[in-house]
Amino acid sequence: MSVDVDPAAEGTDAAQLEPAPPARMPLRSIPRDTFFWVRVTAMSAYATAYVVWTREKGAIIDRISVALSVALLLLCAFAGKPWQRWAMPAVDALLTR
Repeated sequence: MSVDVDPAAEGTDAAQLEPAPPARMPLRSIPRDTFFWVRVTAMSAYATAYVVWTREKGAIIDRISVALSVALLLLCAFAGKPWQRWAMPAVDALLTR
């Protein structure tokens, strides 16, 4: 096992050196996303319903149905996220006009 050496401490004794902190966060310290599986399930249900709808009734092409479909997709994708995350696509949509 090698010890990372601080270049500023080159003249010091090797016993006095402390190992450098790890470059990455260990996976155990990353907070768990409790709504991850809710979003995955909702997106899977949305995709399945969209494919079934398209096979039986045809593609969604009118403006209102497309807008509702996109709103439902965003609802599935952002479930359990804080309101600041919900605001990001709204701001992006306003800035692209």
